[in-house]
Amino acid sequence: MPDDIPEDAKTRRIDDLLRLQSAISEEKNRRLLGQLFTVLVEGPSKKSSSEWQGRTDGNKTVIFPGCGFSRGEYVVVSITRTNAATLFGEVVNPAQVLPIPISADIAA
Repeated sequence: MPDDIPEDAKTRRIDDLLRLQSAISEEKNRRLLGQLFTVLVEGPSKKSSSEWQGRTDGNKTVIFPGCGFSRGEYVVVSITRTNAATLFGEVVNPAQVLPIPISADIAA
């Protein structure tokens, strides 16, 4: 079957879909403002040496300031800002960094 859709129509359609998806994602993330999340620390942020990044249990990327964290630790983060792809927040209590629990079966 021949492709009878002009390239400019294809480009316009994909651009429309991407704009719509971005707006949906921004709205969904905006609803998370002020909420607390337990975040698994992945390491320093790719964009700033003064920030760290991690993931929620829902696999959302969270960027937060701080130092002295280690990969694999958990921190509680309050979400203060969002965009379509990322949550930004503040660590609620850096003294309560929790290590990943290891079950007895794995440790043995």
